[in-house]
Amino acid sequence: MNETTNQKYTRPKPAWLRLAFIYVIIFVVALSFAVGYLVGAVRPNSSLQVFTDIVDEAPSQLDDKTVDFSLFWDIWNSLKDGYLRQPISERDAFYGSLKGMVASLDDPYSTFLDPAETKEFDSEINGQFEGIGAEIGLKDERIVIIAPLPNSPAEEAGARAGDVIETIDGQTTIGMSVDEAVHLIRGQKGTAVELVVLREGSEEVIELTIERDTITTTSVSWRMIDDTIAYVLVTSFSADTLDQFNQAITELLVEEPAGFILDLRGNPGGFLDVAVEFTGEFIDGQVVVIEKFGEGEQIEHSSERPSRLPDIDT
Repeated sequence: MNETTNQKYTRPKPAWLRLAFIYVIIFVVALSFAVGYLVGAVRPNSSLQVFTDIVDEAPSQLDDKTVDFSLFWDIWNSLKDGYLRQPISERDAFYGSLKGMVASLDDPYSTFLDPAETKEFDSEINGQFEGIGAEIGLKDERIVIIAPLPNSPAEEAGARAGDVIETIDGQTTIGMSVDEAVHLIRGQKGTAVELVVLREGSEEVIELTIERDTITTTSVSWRMIDDTIAYVLVTSFSADTLDQFNQAITELLVEEPAGFILDLRGNPGGFLDVAVEFTGEFIDGQVVVIEKFGEGEQIEHSSERPSRLPDIDT
């Protein structure tokens, strides 16, 4: 007995029908993509919608007398819950909000320092830090080198007072605050920072590679000029300034100078009480500075030390 297998015969589909089926699939995929794009364009994601709603409400709260601080917490919570890249750093968000609040004053002499920046500032004002050894400031809304410190890596690399810093390690300084620039320039001893500067009076940019080092600052230096004039350079009002200035005066008065040159160029300031006591050497018992506060209160600061230089020409 022969064993046979029953098979069902199926007629092949025409080629045009198979092509039509493929075109239908492509059309459906394209249509789905287009609809999704339009929906996304018309209706933003939920996080963006939250911020849009908050911003829409803000104009009614711009009056200083009726400002609603709940707006701050609305933004805070929206970031915590809806920001794409989670988790956000609450520490950075908190300090960032404080920086923004102080920056809103549009005052280059008012700034907020977070704990890390405060530590760096304290190190500098107490006479030692790691960096390139240059005073950085803001002039005409540009980051500039006020003055490189004597014998510092900045000075040895060719940095000069008045150099406009265009970039720091390739990052533009346009819109950058002094604190941000200092934070980028500072760094561990032995590492290098790349500065592109525009020299005053020249249109050519200069590339400076400066190796960071431990900078020990001497805030006062002095010498006699032509055996008749005492020259004193004070680069800052730091913790050691009064002791160093006292040493300078003790040595220089022995020379019986006819006059003093007191050089404060590039001095960014420092401790208020040090500046007051320093000025007291030249102003006997008079008011040195008046400190004014927003609520109308003011405090007069005078030096308590007896003046040793009130009659010397400066």
